[in-house]
Amino acid sequence: MSWHDVTVERVVSAITHRYGLKPQISEMLMDIEIDHADQTEESDMSFLTRMAEMLGAIATVKSGNLLFIMPGGGVNAQGQPLPSFAITRSSGDRHQFRIADREAYTGVRAYWLDLNYGKKKKVSVKRRKLPKPKKEKSSSREGDYMEGAEGNVFVLRKTYQNEQAARRAAAAKWQQLQRGAASFSITLARGRAELYPEMHGTVTGFKSEIDYQDWTIAKAEHTIDNSGFTTQLELEAKIPEWIAETE
Repeated sequence: MSWHDVTVERVVSAITHRYGLKPQISEMLMDIEIDHADQTEESDMSFLTRMAEMLGAIATVKSGNLLFIMPGGGVNAQGQPLPSFAITRSSGDRHQFRIADREAYTGVRAYWLDLNYGKKKKVSVKRRKLPKPKKEKSSSREGDYMEGAEGNVFVLRKTYQNEQAARRAAAAKWQQLQRGAASFSITLARGRAELYPEMHGTVTGFKSEIDYQDWTIAKAEHTIDNSGFTTQLELEAKIPEWIAETE
């Protein structure tokens, strides 16, 4: 089966209808256009997962809903905040902190065709600058992994049909680029069954670049064995708030 000139919303809705599921799609993903995609010798879920990975999203079935959402923001498909968590160093016996070895971007730019004036216009998505609380000076790389060099903008090659489509495509690419800038894994000696992916929160008792970061659960693995009940968490730096500007 092949898909031609369709939106993400149309593809996801068509597949969920076959199985009696309810689609839950992040708003910024709905109008992204799929020029061509082949679904050959793979299940519908495998195809959706592959499509989601190309867009920096995730596709999963939960409680009769098919979620097609952007990860890392600590919110559900409707943009509502998920429950938060707090973890202290004394809760775990093993941990690891990693910073991705890649170039950071300050924003994403997308172009769209304004038919009223017959010319291309652009919209940019970039990190929202928030006031930072004063804290003691530190020689650590605190926050550097999310900033990027000034003016380092990722430009989408495609020209979109309207401003809304360009804005959503830029926002989706921005979140994809931001995801995984920093990660932190920890094994909790005493398991916590209430923790699940996309919850956001903090960890304390570590070095400053870990303690001052907002984290989102990327993966939660609960294990019961001879040593008892443990939980292994993989956290990613929470994607910062962003703003979109028409230029």
